[in-house]
Amino acid sequence: METLKLKIFEVLVNDITIEEFETWLYKSDLLNENLKENSLIFEVITINYRKKTALKDLKYIASTLFNEEHLAVMKIEVNCRKIVNSNTPKHLEKYVFNIIEDFNFEIESTVYGEFYSLYFSFDGYDYTNYTKGSLKEINSRTVTYAKIVLESLKNCKTIDDKKKFCS
Repeated sequence: METLKLKIFEVLVNDITIEEFETWLYKSDLLNENLKENSLIFEVITINYRKKTALKDLKYIASTLFNEEHLAVMKIEVNCRKIVNSNTPKHLEKYVFNIIEDFNFEIESTVYGEFYSLYFSFDGYDYTNYTKGSLKEINSRTVTYAKIVLESLKNCKTIDDKKKFCS
């Protein structure tokens, strides 16, 4: 079941397409399981993946599977990917803000802490070095850190491992 959850997660963070998910699903051993006893598998295989609403339907199922912490990890992963793929400095700041906007200050998190520091560096002041930093340097550090986070998340075996990494 964890494999199915991880694959759904991969679709939601755009690691794989809905078509790739469908192909994986029908080639997997999940269909050999008792569908009556496993409503999740039943729900997932009854989605018509050829319809435009397939991703929306899968997101609805995911909303019942994942808690807020899992969704926060998805948000980090999606925005890190956007950071890495963006060529616009203003967008980098927006994507970093998307990551930190729900940050809970009561929980220590290296990932959130680093992005929080990067976000406030965009105003021209590098809080980590207590100096003025160039925007080009801050953008470079932001992209580099996003790549590190993505690589680390990629190496996680389960969604809970990803959650632990981000916490």
